[in-house]
Amino acid sequence: MLSGKRYAGKDALAAIIQQQYPEWIIAPIAQACKAEYAETSGADLDRLMNDQAYKELHRKGIIQVADDRRREDPEYWIRLTLLRHQDCPGVIISDMRFMAEYDYIRAHYPAALFVRVVAEDETREARGWKYDPAIDDSLTETCFDKWRLWNGGVVFNDHKTLEDLRASSGGDIAKALGWWK
Repeated sequence: MLSGKRYAGKDALAAIIQQQYPEWIIAPIAQACKAEYAETSGADLDRLMNDQAYKELHRKGIIQVADDRRREDPEYWIRLTLLRHQDCPGVIISDMRFMAEYDYIRAHYPAALFVRVVAEDETREARGWKYDPAIDDSLTETCFDKWRLWNGGVVFNDHKTLEDLRASSGGDIAKALGWWK
């Protein structure tokens, strides 16, 4: 389970892990949120999934849809995401953002590993991040800021390329994080 702020490199790390373990699937919780938002708003789901600039234009609406569901059921999104991939040998949740998600995973998948992906603001800016207090000061971005129980470690991702991140991990990010000995 990966957690981190916008543009920290969670998706890049998920891609590297999947390269090492190709039978695993990357399952962002936001995928289900975006699908519901697209259905209710008329936004283009394909663009929400693949066009960063377009997604940023809709981020506040996506967050609103997700928060509305969370108020009804804090575990709704994580449960839906994991149910959709229950037959996969390994699932990489690339965007854990809330304590209820952590609690659900810990209760139902006690062997799960939790990794925090961290990048300096300058690195995030080089990747396209622009500070927006309405987004960056919200709970979706700050819930795990002070959390220290990352049993899979903390990955400092100030790398410019996937190759740099891969090289710094010794070629096998999962083993570098101590997941399998």
